[in-house]
Amino acid sequence: MASDEEDDFFIKSIKSLVSNFYIYKPRRTIIGKLSYLKNYYTCKHYQVNIAKYLSENSPDLIVLPNNKIFRNRFISKYAALNNILTMVLQDTLNPGGFGNLKSYTKSFRRNNLLHKCVDFLFNSIGIVHIVGIRALFKYNKGHHAIDCIAVWGDASKSIAISNKYTSKQISVTGQPRFDEVVIKNWDQSTKKICDDLDVKIKHKNIIFLPTKGITSEYFATRDEQIKIYTEMIESIEKIGKHVNVSIDLIIKLHRNECLDVFHNILPAKLLKNIILVQNTPLYPLLNLCDLAITTASTAGLEALLFDKPLITINFSGRPDFYNYSASGSAIGVNQTKDLFRAINDTLFNQVVRDNLFEKRKKYVVEETYLRDGKAAERSVELIKQILSVHSTD
Repeated sequence: MASDEEDDFFIKSIKSLVSNFYIYKPRRTIIGKLSYLKNYYTCKHYQVNIAKYLSENSPDLIVLPNNKIFRNRFISKYAALNNILTMVLQDTLNPGGFGNLKSYTKSFRRNNLLHKCVDFLFNSIGIVHIVGIRALFKYNKGHHAIDCIAVWGDASKSIAISNKYTSKQISVTGQPRFDEVVIKNWDQSTKKICDDLDVKIKHKNIIFLPTKGITSEYFATRDEQIKIYTEMIESIEKIGKHVNVSIDLIIKLHRNECLDVFHNILPAKLLKNIILVQNTPLYPLLNLCDLAITTASTAGLEALLFDKPLITINFSGRPDFYNYSASGSAIGVNQTKDLFRAINDTLFNQVVRDNLFEKRKKYVVEETYLRDGKAAERSVELIKQILSVHSTD
């Protein structure tokens, strides 16, 4: 195994699939945050260390998450040239591509293009340096070096095919991380979090799931994000007064958010009645909430898995990154004047709630396959099948 992110998904999923795994930890440097020189040293470090590990241990199979495209192409190409099998596990809602590039802000698209070009160059140089000149003439296309990719559902299979994977390479297993949603009773941990945060279960509870940090500007500029926070908080306050119901808003900040920057950008008076959390586990909060709101986050899909109504907010004028609202499983809000009604309807209009319920049932099946808690089991069986077939070759 090789990864540069020791996150919950990777650890939990991989531990359920294999007996031994290796986690790559990138070397820290004092070079500037966005420096291409830093990219070069980081890239060279993982190439040398991963190649050394693979040559010394000769594993039968490498399992990778799909979230680092050029790094994975280096690893899968190195593995193919050394007769090591490679399997990719889908970790993000888009299996193996950049998603809808038009959804990103102009500044992010520009920086992303530059970084991807540099990453491609560094990885190409690295594979030749480590493997030799034969790397130029064999397995030149990264996807062809991968033996199998396990995707979440039929919708992801279609995206993977559009990203140049072949049908023979793709298996639909579901997402092992989502097994927890089905097989675990979240009531006890939800009650504990309610006690810790002083959240009242009898109130209407809304959770907001923003994307990355407020300074990342992936899918919304800083001004657009401030507008989202302002309009959302003010709309919820107005609805609470209008229907005379207590509504609590929980903002679950992304782990990459800088709290100091967040508080400096948003006025204190706007956040005075907000429950702000960052490291609190997500699933108990989703189990608690009556409504989830997001901009462009995979957590929106997890809210749908918990059978919660979902609203997506996009004031940018650019296309949505995920198709939650386009599928009808969520309400999409693109103008500030529509936000009040969207929140009010998803909380109190039973006709709207019933319609969303029917649409999200279909959407969840398309995106995550069978909601049976057996995705990890299917992934294990797939690994066994791959090893069994190739052991008889």
